[in-house]
Amino acid sequence: GGCSTDVPDGPVSDPTTSAGVVLPPVRGQFDYQLGEAYPPPPGVTILERDRTAEPIPGLYNICYVNGLQTQPEDSAWWRERHPELLLSTAEGRPVYDTEWDEVLFDVSTPEKRQALMEIEKAWVDECAEKGFQAVEADNQDSYARSQGLLTFEHDTEFMKLFADYAHSKGLAVLQKNAGAEYGKTGKSKIGFDLALAEECQV
Repeated sequence: GGCSTDVPDGPVSDPTTSAGVVLPPVRGQFDYQLGEAYPPPPGVTILERDRTAEPIPGLYNICYVNGLQTQPEDSAWWRERHPELLLSTAEGRPVYDTEWDEVLFDVSTPEKRQALMEIEKAWVDECAEKGFQAVEADNQDSYARSQGLLTFEHDTEFMKLFADYAHSKGLAVLQKNAGAEYGKTGKSKIGFDLALAEECQV
């Protein structure tokens, strides 16, 4: 399906949700800066950057974390420190998202989800301490690349933990893609405040 460019009428500055977090300005221009940060073009009011980058005061800043897969450059760290949190086949081979060379996190049990969240809490803390207003956990559909080892319910159970913790730090939480899976239930099922469709610029 195509992407609609219609934006509903509504408030244009800093509405808040019931969780008390701040939402982006309606009709704000969005700049998605993954990889290297650069000065945003004139007119940008909503900016997304990696958690290792700095937010820009005066803009609505979204913090990117790879919540359900490793970053390619971090895979060795995970293998050395937390191999039990990497998804592997019955033969012990790590399960990769081959398009991005990322290993999937194993969120198949409550214990593993909680252990992963304990690590990611530091990432969320970093986002909040730097002054970001929201956080996006990428790869919320990792189950689709898991060779049948994960289900969407596994991913959603992890995202409940993630959203609850991010809200406790005052951050809005983004649903990243997964529209076909969630339908209209992302807000009620997980507590998402925003949705990001990568293919759209609205």
